[in-house]
Amino acid sequence: MNGIRPTFWTISLLLFSVLAAAEDNKAPKAEPNVEILNKVLSNMDESADPCQNFQNYSVRYIKPVKQPTVITEFITMFEELNKQTFEAGSLEWKTQRVYNICLSSRFDGLEPETVLTVEELEHRFQVSLGEFLNYYYGRFISQNTTVHLMYWRDLLQFIELLKSFDASDWKDKEEIEHVFELALGFPEIEATQSCVKFVAARMGLAVNLLYEERFLGPEKVRQLQAKVLKIFESVRQQINTSLQANPLNWTTAEITALRENINNFTLSLGGIPQNVNRRDYVTDYFKDLEFSDRDDMKRYANRKFSLWRLFKRPDYRPSNPNTVSIRNNTAIVSYRLLANHTFELESHDLFQMTPLGIHLAFYMLNSYKPSNCKEFNDTPLSPRYFYVEDINGTLQQFCWKVHIDNKLLAKQHTIHLLLDLVHRAYFSPDSSFSQTQPNFTTKPLSQLSFLRLAQSSVHLFGFHTELLNNLLPKQPAFLQAFNCNK
Repeated sequence: MNGIRPTFWTISLLLFSVLAAAEDNKAPKAEPNVEILNKVLSNMDESADPCQNFQNYSVRYIKPVKQPTVITEFITMFEELNKQTFEAGSLEWKTQRVYNICLSSRFDGLEPETVLTVEELEHRFQVSLGEFLNYYYGRFISQNTTVHLMYWRDLLQFIELLKSFDASDWKDKEEIEHVFELALGFPEIEATQSCVKFVAARMGLAVNLLYEERFLGPEKVRQLQAKVLKIFESVRQQINTSLQANPLNWTTAEITALRENINNFTLSLGGIPQNVNRRDYVTDYFKDLEFSDRDDMKRYANRKFSLWRLFKRPDYRPSNPNTVSIRNNTAIVSYRLLANHTFELESHDLFQMTPLGIHLAFYMLNSYKPSNCKEFNDTPLSPRYFYVEDINGTLQQFCWKVHIDNKLLAKQHTIHLLLDLVHRAYFSPDSSFSQTQPNFTTKPLSQLSFLRLAQSSVHLFGFHTELLNNLLPKQPAFLQAFNCNK
């Protein structure tokens, strides 16, 4: 026994050292509230007077936000799906099949002249691509990834621009992105992203369900539903309250119709109805979607989807994967919108409210068009099939009864109304949101709200000086928040 004891303690000490070292090497997880707050503060100029120049104060140093074309987890999910075998006819099998149909069409006839790996390219030109590729594609790119050299002149220009590239502070990102796209091709990555988008657009319910099952889990799905529903209900309540003040001079009939429209809304996360068995619902939805060998060409797959949609849903209209869409009195919140880094389950209520509240308020109001709305009725596109890329594009066609001849001012007043709705939804006396001063900042919540609204507005709608320096600062809540009356 005595001979065994030293060995036991030696092993124990070694195990303890290994575990301690592993613990020390763990990357500390950023606290969501601190991370979001730091982004808010980095966009503003605190030396400016918010009462005199709120634009400089709130958004002087704001930079464009590059949104990935698809959720990173979607790409990872499809890469994992393609390593597995599924029962023919299952939901996974159909999703995998459509993805591979797309991939096969992308690589047909592809014969590049110069092919390297990322590692070989970096070694040959003595550059490091990691930071830029992570910024551009929104995820880590392996050193073994295939690269096609396209144009040498553009490649040399890209390498020169790369020397001063900083993902956190790069003033000319559009230039380096443009030159990069001309200089180099990443066929595997581009095909994957393109085909994930292809499948997500045509089998969105299936992709969302697999995302829930493989990345979120049932508990996180329930938490997301509860959080989004809370914001949705608060915005709806505030819209109803605002209708009493009638800021846009609706007629009595219009107010009645709008209130009925708003109150009949339901909410859907990822397009799947609440209170259903989510897998059974989605599996049943796609049960009659089948593919033959001929469908291994993308054009036939597209035709198959068109015919299937016509049979399944004659009123089908594609929904934007990066926003809120309204379909049959259901507000559908996309996972791509929620995947935005500012929407964290563990973050403060105020951070979750914006910009999601702006999207919800806009699309809930936009779903109702009064019959005398001339701009809307005169549009050459049928409202039934009208589709735009983002909330700002939709706003260009938006028709509210804002009685201003200047369209730019009308747009700014519309945005102002949206921001005001969201602010009051959060700070109303009967609000269910936390209004206790958090411990991660000394900046009052009321000020933080206006900063978030301003910065979200710039990302969604672009800069509007009149909105930021004249409309918002005239609100009583703004004057009180920043002590502008002193």
